[in-house]
Amino acid sequence: MAIVSCRRIQVNSDSGIDKYKQGILQDSLTKLDSLILKYRVINPSVCYKYAKEANEIAKKINTHEAFARANMMFGNVYFSSKMDSSFYYDQQALLIIDSFQIKKEKGNVLYNLGMLYNVQNPVILTT
Repeated sequence: MAIVSCRRIQVNSDSGIDKYKQGILQDSLTKLDSLILKYRVINPSVCYKYAKEANEIAKKINTHEAFARANMMFGNVYFSSKMDSSFYYDQQALLIIDSFQIKKEKGNVLYNLGMLYNVQNPVILTT
């Protein structure tokens, strides 16, 4: 499962991964994220495997941003089937993002939370 609390994250600034390998791992995270977004409704079980793989990659990258992204991926996997789990993982991602001031991912996680809220509380427009 994804890292679920910023208290459990221990990032080593000298993780031993050179920049080339870290770039490849970051690209892998991006590709897995795209696959999850594309197939989350059609095949959630495969997307769950993608999210688990993303979590393992995040452990290898060993940065707060990678852990936040892994949590957001789990949130995206559960969006269609288990909204409470989706909310939980997105909240954990937001906690990491706010705790470590990761501005790059904040908009994405807030969008995900907004979409969850919108699905739970649909707005009825009247004319």
